[in-house]
Amino acid sequence: MKLRIALLPLCLLATLPAVAATRGFDVRDMVALDRVSSPTLSPDGAVVVFAQRQMDKEAVSASSSLWMRNLLTRDLAPPKRLTPEGWNVNSPSFSPDGKTVYFLSAKSGTQQLYSIASNGGAPRQLTSFALDIGSYKLSPDGTHVAFSAETFADCKSDFACTRKRLDDTKAKKTTGVVYDQLFVRHWDTWGDGRRSRLFIGALPTGKAKATSQATSLTDMLDGDAPSKPFGDASEYTWSPDGKSIVAGIRVAGKGEAWSTNFDLYRLAADGKAAPVNLTAANKAWDAGPVFSADGGTLFYR
Repeated sequence: MKLRIALLPLCLLATLPAVAATRGFDVRDMVALDRVSSPTLSPDGAVVVFAQRQMDKEAVSASSSLWMRNLLTRDLAPPKRLTPEGWNVNSPSFSPDGKTVYFLSAKSGTQQLYSIASNGGAPRQLTSFALDIGSYKLSPDGTHVAFSAETFADCKSDFACTRKRLDDTKAKKTTGVVYDQLFVRHWDTWGDGRRSRLFIGALPTGKAKATSQATSLTDMLDGDAPSKPFGDASEYTWSPDGKSIVAGIRVAGKGEAWSTNFDLYRLAADGKAAPVNLTAANKAWDAGPVFSADGGTLFYR
């Protein structure tokens, strides 16, 4: 018995190297995982396009690309890469006929809208603005795009005006900021005087150059569309006839920081008519607008 007790610690020590050699799943493994996002169905439901982020552990960097999978053949054919190497892309969507895939990329230096044939080819830059496009939605007929960008109110749709002010501020030796209203900081985003606003631009056809002109839709409303800092394209939608857009917006004021009263506003696609509040009677949060196919009913949450 005494011998067994004496040998027990030695047996336990003998197992330590084997235990130490086994490593559990940790944060490094989690960061290195490929991540899939933004699955989008083609209009006929036969194909899905999605974004995939891949991590290069040696270079400590990540890249993203678009992939397509035929849902009819499923496992008979693996997913096919759509965008070229060296592009970081996000937010895929299909054209109404399913022949073209649209996406956002900062390949040109600022995040712009691009297109690529769904059967492969070279990407084409469709927009050339001085600012990043934050989100977008194609018009029902695929001829126009509604998109969001962060601008200063007095710059309106002059993106170069906002760009110059940002560059001038960055060049200053002082960094102090004076705030005279909330928000100063919303979650992890500091207020810099810009609002997220909606614009509409015509997409180039044929061999036309990338569009650099846009019409502002929300100049008359002091609010973010989409909301900041986590809002996206699900907060606005086109009407089926392409004549208007409905967006969820919280109008600013002294109570903005403690209010969740987002209303749905109908915005004329040509930017000429004043916004119409469709849910003024509801003092709670109205969001996620979606039209019925005939445009006769608007669903929201």
